[in-house]
Amino acid sequence: GTLPLVVVPGCAQGRLVFELARNLAGVEVIGVEVSRMQLLAADYIWNWVSKEETLSFHPYVDERSNNLSVEARCKLFRAPDVVPQQHPEVLQRVRLIGGDFLDMPNPGVRV
Repeated sequence: GTLPLVVVPGCAQGRLVFELARNLAGVEVIGVEVSRMQLLAADYIWNWVSKEETLSFHPYVDERSNNLSVEARCKLFRAPDVVPQQHPEVLQRVRLIGGDFLDMPNPGVRV
């Protein structure tokens, strides 16, 4: 039988895709992302990172709006807090595909 599909447009690195598949048994989840940089980051996290919090980054270092202090702009974040490789049963039901959601072929067609 074919699993019901959940499609997530603009999925970035696929965290919502992963969480939906992990928490909704019996569905396949497809993430669609137009940004190749987001998909590159997703590929790295999903396929190469094997331990929690191994990546460190400062996402707001060059953002002055809504960050009134240097401390706020320099806040350190670590990722991932969940390693997809440690959940092979979930990975069997997820796909990330590149492209514009509006130009996407029928998601029922298996690629």
